[in-house]
Amino acid sequence: MIKQARPYGNSADEPGDGASAKLARAILPAPTLVSREWPHAVARMCREPAHVRGFLEPASTVHHVVMALNAGFRVESRELGTSRWRSSEVAPGELAISGAGAAPTELCWSSRGQGRTLDILELYLDPSEVSDGADGSARLSLDPGWTHVRDPLLSQLLLELAKGLNQPDSAELSFGELATTLFARQLLRGHGAVTAPPAPRRGGLAPFSLGRVREYVAAHLTGSIRLGKLAAVAGLTPFHFARAFKVSTGLSPHAYVVRCRIEEAKRLLTTSTLPISEIARRAGFRGSGQLATRFRAVTGHAPSAFRRFPRP
Repeated sequence: MIKQARPYGNSADEPGDGASAKLARAILPAPTLVSREWPHAVARMCREPAHVRGFLEPASTVHHVVMALNAGFRVESRELGTSRWRSSEVAPGELAISGAGAAPTELCWSSRGQGRTLDILELYLDPSEVSDGADGSARLSLDPGWTHVRDPLLSQLLLELAKGLNQPDSAELSFGELATTLFARQLLRGHGAVTAPPAPRRGGLAPFSLGRVREYVAAHLTGSIRLGKLAAVAGLTPFHFARAFKVSTGLSPHAYVVRCRIEEAKRLLTTSTLPISEIARRAGFRGSGQLATRFRAVTGHAPSAFRRFPRP
């Protein structure tokens, strides 16, 4: 739970505007542009790459709402360890929502606009603070898989919320708290079910700690990424960090780093004419041989063969 409402932009821990930031954005959603917190909710705006494949969404204990502001997009998702994909076409101003209790998920999205970026408004709602009834015994229950939602009232509330994120005055803070509360109530009325509160999931990383770790990995792929440093970024001991990271993502820290390096290699193979040896270096592998071994284990193909595949 977050104790006070406050606006903020990029933190000092986030990558800057150089090559490391571009690398982070190639693998992960972009750093937060502006954000605000209330006791029951967090809202943030960011500018994402227009096309992303293989993004790992961690296990979640909150309701996660996404609205694209400047273009529609197609979103595909599957729970890690399964082969069943869910897909939706989401128009500008419509919502994609994942309910609390979602397992670690692989996400892909593709903008339907002409630009290279996608402007996103995200809202995170704490289900323990969103109750129905005076005694708080009933909670908002939503589908934990990513679901396409059309609701003009919900969309309008988010658009009004977005207008005030850059204005830190008290009136906007009060309006934001009211708007997010109304949003949760309408979500409950129109798209949820009233249930007893679920047993809390324990042991994972806090969302912002996980975000700092992901950005650190993305910004340091070309170097050595040690467990101790990742633990320090998250503010935990290596032992507790490794266990919490696995709970949140479904992957060990080492497996996650390898996954990010493979995704960067895939991006460079499909968007550049760099030699494979240089791609291996930029993706953080010791050489083209190690890249080929890891790449084939994950994708089933050699890097050179993957480069020749036709693209949509």
